[in-house]
Amino acid sequence: MSIHPDKKARIIGLMSGTSHDGVDAALVEITPGGRTGNNASADSNDPEIRPKIRPKISIELIKHLHRPFSKALREAIQEAFTGNAEHICRLNFKLGEVFAKSVLSLLDASGLSSKDIDAIASHGQTIYHIPPSGSPSRRKSGSTLQIGEASVIAERTGIMTISDFRTRDMAAGGHGAPLVPFTDYLLFSKKGHKRAVLNIGGIANVTLVEERIDSTIAFDTGPGNSLIDESINITHQADSLLTGMALLQNQAGRTRVS
Repeated sequence: MSIHPDKKARIIGLMSGTSHDGVDAALVEITPGGRTGNNASADSNDPEIRPKIRPKISIELIKHLHRPFSKALREAIQEAFTGNAEHICRLNFKLGEVFAKSVLSLLDASGLSSKDIDAIASHGQTIYHIPPSGSPSRRKSGSTLQIGEASVIAERTGIMTISDFRTRDMAAGGHGAPLVPFTDYLLFSKKGHKRAVLNIGGIANVTLVEERIDSTIAFDTGPGNSLIDESINITHQADSLLTGMALLQNQAGRTRVS
C-alpha cells in the first residue's frame, strides 16, 4: 500500500530501546487535518516558513502490545555490543523475525489483516551509537547501528516497512538522538505554553516543547534505565523487570527526586 499525506493512515510502530527488555508494537491511526500556526496560509514549501508551521493531525492509539525478549535473546543483544561481525549479522535476522511476530500478534489482537495496514515503522535495536563531535564548522562525522532486518519484517508480514530513522537523521547532519522531538511537538505543543517531556529509557532524554517548532530543542541527559537496571541486578540479584514490578509498590523518595 502507499501512503498519501492528505489521507488517513494506519501505521504499526516497532520500538526496542537500549534497555533491550523487549519490543513494543503500537497500532495508530493518523488523520491529517491541514496545518495550523502563524503562517498557515503561506506556502509550506518555503524553507523560511516551513519550520514555523505546525502540522495539524489526529493520532489515535488503536492497540498496543509488549513482547518480552527471552533471557537468551537479551544476552545475545548484550554480547553484540562487543561481539563479532558474524554474531551481529545473525542477530540482525533473528530480531527481524521477532519484530515480525510482534506485528502479526498485534494484528491478531486487533482483528485486522496485513491489508488493513499502510506501513510498519521499525526503529530496530541499537547496537552502537557514535554522535558527531566538534564544532559545526569542524564537525567529525558520527555513526549509528540499529539491527532487526526490515526486509525480514516486510517479507513475513507483507507490509511495507520503513526503518533506519537514526541513520537518516545523521546523514542529514543531525545527532541521531534524541529521535522523537518532532513527535513530542505534535503531541504536546500548546499555544502560550512551554513543556518539558522527559523520557527515561536506557539513555534518558528531554524535549523542551515550545509553541513554535523552530524553538523546540531536545537532548540526552545521561544514563537512565541502563544504570537503574544494573543497580537492581547487583543489589537484588534478580531479573530487573520482575524486581521492578515489586518496586512499583513503594513510594518515591521525594527529597531525592527533587
